[in-house]
Amino acid sequence: MAEKDQELLTRLRESDRDAFRDLFTKYHQSLFNFIVYRVKDETIADDIVQDTFVKLYTKKHYYKEIAKFSTWIYTIAGNLAKTELRKKKRRPEYTFTQLGSNE
Repeated sequence: MAEKDQELLTRLRESDRDAFRDLFTKYHQSLFNFIVYRVKDETIADDIVQDTFVKLYTKKHYYKEIAKFSTWIYTIAGNLAKTELRKKKRRPEYTFTQLGSNE
């Protein structure tokens, strides 16, 4: 039987590495799919998912049981994706062809 997220988070707060691994295993693929749909880039999505788990680990004591754990982790991922999209809007992207042309 799979442990509930709250039990895993309690263990994680006690520095249980297995709990972190279990949360990662449980949420990694669905978070990746959630993010890649938004940013349309698998490499960026993978970075955002990694950043999400770093934030989860470093901010594990900030989680409040107001909402489900899954809501909290998806909110973190969604906010990181929004930040990335804002950055992407501000910095133009060029292809090698565009950079090499004299137009």
